[in-house]
Amino acid sequence: MLTRAKDELKANVVSQKEEQYHATSNVFRTAYYIAKNNRPYTDHSGLIDLQRLNGVDVGRLLHSSTMCVDIVDHIAEHMSSKLMQSVLESDVPFAILIDESTTLSNNKACLVVYIRCSIGDSKPYSLFLDLIELSGTTAVAIGDALVKCLHDHKFTDTILKNRWLALGTDGASVMLGRKGGVLAKLQETFPNIIGWHCVNHRLELSVHDVVKCMTDINHFKSFMDKLYSLYSRSPKARR
Repeated sequence: MLTRAKDELKANVVSQKEEQYHATSNVFRTAYYIAKNNRPYTDHSGLIDLQRLNGVDVGRLLHSSTMCVDIVDHIAEHMSSKLMQSVLESDVPFAILIDESTTLSNNKACLVVYIRCSIGDSKPYSLFLDLIELSGTTAVAIGDALVKCLHDHKFTDTILKNRWLALGTDGASVMLGRKGGVLAKLQETFPNIIGWHCVNHRLELSVHDVVKCMTDINHFKSFMDKLYSLYSRSPKARR
């Protein structure tokens, strides 16, 4: 009798855990849908209520928009970790693309880091790697921050020396300067890196030069600048 009671209790516990697992999975899929389709986090509670009305078991927890943010961050962290593990195990060369920017408050410099590589037999893709805050905007500070970022993602010095193929960035002297640029500093440790002036930045510079030469479009440019200035300073944009 005691053995039978223990088995029944164990079966009930297992059944409850399975129900909680399926309910949590439904909530996680909902949060993933919101992130995948660029929907606001405030949609989360409404979608949960809709699924409950349709008879889907979504449990009693993780229904707020705040929890949706945490769930999306958790999913993104695990997806990024799994993706980077595939890159590390694939043993193929890769390129790093970086661009300097500022935070929303415009008081801190940051670096956007992408990695371009092919996984398996697929064509090369540009994948977002990280967004890191910079302690300074000198070549040394940017280079050290980039190397530290790669180390944090488990790219060892051996991997970087053997498989880091190229560095793509804008044409600023702090990035591509022959003696004191980020590329020159990195090549001292990783000599196989090839510097590449980003095509998108080249296109932007070309368009800018064309605009300066063609005075006929100055009126249109002035109109667009005023339109942007009007809407960028609106109360909604400031909020």
